[in-house]
Amino acid sequence: MDINEQRYVSLFNAVNYFAFGTLWKIKNFLWRKAVHGFVSKNDDEYHPAVCLGKKNLTSLYQTVPMLLGSHSHKSGFPIRNFAPGKKKKPSFFKIRPYLFSAVDAAGSQRAIEQNEYKPRLEQDEISELKAWLRKGGIRFDD
Repeated sequence: MDINEQRYVSLFNAVNYFAFGTLWKIKNFLWRKAVHGFVSKNDDEYHPAVCLGKKNLTSLYQTVPMLLGSHSHKSGFPIRNFAPGKKKKPSFFKIRPYLFSAVDAAGSQRAIEQNEYKPRLEQDEISELKAWLRKGGIRFDD
């Protein structure tokens, strides 16, 4: 691992960057690569994501599980206040984590960005998300 990669990994781990419940915006071209049948009108636009990460990174190429969200889907797990002025809440409806590499969140051409308006779920939302995921068959160590 080169020095720049070590710095990013250390930084991401120090601030718990890819922690469970952090909220993200992932460009559509990455979703298209990860999700079979994903269709987008604009590859430079994004879809919301919630991270299911549970451990520190050891490499920028280590995968991080994320759930796909949509502002147009009505059922699933809703996120409050994801973005300012949005009338619709994004909802996470597929109980299947998609894997992305941390390297896509580094550098000037980032395709994964943390949601600045609301970077992570509130504690009550984290509890609700865990219960929703358990109901769908995903288990946690907590």
